Amino acid sequence: MEVKQTKTPYEALIDQFEPQMTTQKITETFNQLQTGLRHILDKLQDANKKSTIILCQAVPVETQKQISQLITQTLGYDTVSSTTNGRIDETEHPFTSGSYPDVRITTHYYVNDYTNFIFFYVLHEAGHALYELNVNPKWRYQPVGNTCAYGIHESQSRFYENIIGRSKEFWTSFLPKVQILLQFFQIYS
Repeated sequence: MEVKQTKTPYEALIDQFEPQMTTQKITETFNQLQTGLRHILDKLQDANKKSTIILCQAVPVETQKQISQLITQTLGYDTVSSTTNGRIDETEHPFTSGSYPDVRITTHYYVNDYTNFIFFYVLHEAGHALYELNVNPKWRYQPVGNTCAYGIHESQSRFYENIIGRSKEFWTSFLPKVQILLQFFQIYS
């Protein structure tokens, strides 16, 4: 039996998901991030608050499903064409399942908090799915054809959720599409 070369029981657990990662490396990384994030947080707290009325309205599940389709299509995760490689289903706790070429995501809809599903569910799970779908198909069934460590997988989903999904550039083009769906709901409900 191989003995893990770790300093603490916690490092042994970390090693299962991030081989050779140490608590010292993790602490150093997060300390560096904290320094940069503190500056960003201070700027955000001082920023003028803009109207967020669109974020506070009840949105029916069917409309949220349409928004989900818009998001995934915008990101390049195909769930509607005749050659689709994915789909979106409902669940209590969202997850992504599958591997190239069939990767499926799930989400949970909240009538009174639709932004939660956009940021924390659809964008995040679409990031996982796109990572899986973009592994080179020539490498299937080979060790190199698998995704990297869980940390890399999670970094890709968080990239879609936090970098793309919270960017001004994304919302400049995407928000008008959402507003059309929400206006349609308000007029005909």
